Amino acid sequence: IAPGQGTVSLERTRVVGNSAGNEGGTDEGGGGILSFGATVNLMASSVTGNTAGADGGGLALLYMEYAPTESMIVNSTISGNAGREGGGVMVSGGRVRFSNSTVAFNEATRRGAGISSDSYTERVELTSSIVSANSTNGQANQVWLFPKAIAGSHNLIDNAGGAPAQMPADTITLDPQLLPLADNGG
Repeated sequence: IAPGQGTVSLERTRVVGNSAGNEGGTDEGGGGILSFGATVNLMASSVTGNTAGADGGGLALLYMEYAPTESMIVNSTISGNAGREGGGVMVSGGRVRFSNSTVAFNEATRRGAGISSDSYTERVELTSSIVSANSTNGQANQVWLFPKAIAGSHNLIDNAGGAPAQMPADTITLDPQLLPLADNGG
């Protein structure tokens, strides 16, 4: 979808095992989902096991300042993805809101293994969400947002002090003791 041209909504969907290289050095990752200036709504879905040779192993939401409205990730899981920056989610520009979601076990080689956002991003909001067990080069690294604060409340983000952004005052920074996604017979 071209910038400003619409909305992509995924509900009760699994985006699993996709790969995006970095052919031609364009730095346009998005192993699972790649959006250029479109609103992305992910509801009751999972983005797992995707890889990118650039940023956004799970999702790369780029040029979001051109999106018609803010993007939303609601009641969803983003786990086991890998990329250069934003192993789970990379946001560039605009606004994105996470609600009742889990971002865990993602890996990055640069920073922001769970969620990463650049200086063009207006706002990242986390509400009642868990961001945990994400790592950059083997070190805990949950959220990288520069230079702004994370909006929202009621989150569980272990190692939240490692991010350059200020977390909401009520953020719980304990380890939620999550295990990787598994088939538990349900």
